[in-house]
Amino acid sequence: MTLELKGVRPSVISRELLERLDEYRSFRHLVRNVYAHQFKPDRMKTLVENIDGVFQVCEEQFDIFCQYLKDLSLE
Repeated sequence: MTLELKGVRPSVISRELLERLDEYRSFRHLVRNVYAHQFKPDRMKTLVENIDGVFQVCEEQFDIFCQYLKDLSLE
């Protein structure tokens, strides 16, 4: 989703957002595959504190991509 496909579509999300989202994907993997006693409270705290900002950036970038799709359908 970070790659622009020339002649097909622009990138959907930025590289920076990908890296931020990857932190949450990594945590999800930990939750699904490891016992809770191995959680790192500081890491969890950081993820919780940053989720609103990450969500806002996701929403903004998805809105931009959706507008691209709307504009494309009007052509």
